[in-house]
Amino acid sequence: MPRSEPLLVGALGDAMAMSVGFSARISTAKGLPSRPDNLAEGIVIKPLTAPQVSAIDTLE
Repeated sequence: MPRSEPLLVGALGDAMAMSVGFSARISTAKGLPSRPDNLAEGIVIKPLTAPQVSAIDTLE
């Protein structure tokens, strides 16, 4: 499955401080010309590793 490179690998606070509305990078990654009016509408924030959950955590 195709995917793009991370914009940031770091702390959650740093990711939350990122501004949206930057020029989208998908078109250039696919070899298409960059368009300054093609703005990113958001970012995806996810953990680098899966959270560890125990059976006790799920009972509460």
